[in-house]
Amino acid sequence: ATLWDMDQIYTAPASGFASREDYYQRCSSINYVGSIDVPTYSLTAWDDPFVSVDDYFRAPFSKYVQLHIEKRGGHMGYLHQGALPVGGNRWLDYYLYEALRGLEQTLFEKTPARAP
Repeated sequence: ATLWDMDQIYTAPASGFASREDYYQRCSSINYVGSIDVPTYSLTAWDDPFVSVDDYFRAPFSKYVQLHIEKRGGHMGYLHQGALPVGGNRWLDYYLYEALRGLEQTLFEKTPARAP
């Protein structure tokens, strides 16, 4: 049996969906990513065994979404091969560090300087 079989036999009916295809269509985030109106990072890996990178390229992301694709990491693994500048091997930790640092810089650039 495969994950697809499991979704057809159990997940879809147990959740009130007519079929696996109905479940996938109605629950897919592709139906919502075009309406995102806050800065958002969408993270994936080229070797994700469940969600093809092609799906991300077809998604109608709003202008607020920044897509990041890591070479390896599988589905939600996000492990980095080699050393990271902040230590460890989880690129997600480093990516979040860099993203928040960039947000901090953006906020300070937009904040008017106070008079002495």
